[in-house]
Amino acid sequence: MGFGNTRNLRIGFEAFHSLQDLLTNADNQERQVVFIDELFFSQGAPLSGEYDRLFSSLFKKPETYRHIIEILAGKKAGYSRTEICALLGKKCGGDISRYLRDLKNCFFISSYYSMDKKRDIKYRLCDFYTLFYLKFIKGKEGLDPRFWSHTINTLATQVWNGLTFELICLTHVEQIKRGLGISGVLCNAFSWWDRDAQDAGAQNTNLKSQISNHKKVRKPK
Repeated sequence: MGFGNTRNLRIGFEAFHSLQDLLTNADNQERQVVFIDELFFSQGAPLSGEYDRLFSSLFKKPETYRHIIEILAGKKAGYSRTEICALLGKKCGGDISRYLRDLKNCFFISSYYSMDKKRDIKYRLCDFYTLFYLKFIKGKEGLDPRFWSHTINTLATQVWNGLTFELICLTHVEQIKRGLGISGVLCNAFSWWDRDAQDAGAQNTNLKSQISNHKKVRKPK
């Protein structure tokens, strides 16, 4: 991950090695916040420049890959291939297919069928680090070494928590199916917007997931 010295390596190892324990123990919430500040926002933070290093290490010409990633970061439900081409200002040829395939193979993005009438394949950003970087780190480097501590209880972070939980569900569909007792049933997973609530001006309009089969539909409450 590009840690520059032994101290940074130790901090990174301790943070990620104990992450599961931290997330399952409410008493350690303060430690979680400190770890995030040290890893991403403090002076000389070991992961503050990881975003640039990540793409440069994976792709010979990372600019277009980054452009696609940053386009997808702008819409939680993602875009179709045609929409991505339009936003890139490029024709939908083989190059776009290669970019999307590479990003999917590297687990930056995922694809799913939309629930609208067109049933288009949508591509959405699913890499948690990239989402976190583009939301909270990009453009804020060096501004506040305790940025996460000072924003952990803000509305923006609470919204982020909800959207992240949605993504966690979408990346653990098989585990959810087992928990619902439908692991042996052919199912499809979708994302959908509560458009009725949005049209009514409701403040809790959000992106939700749905697992459906030919007999029944289960929606999160």
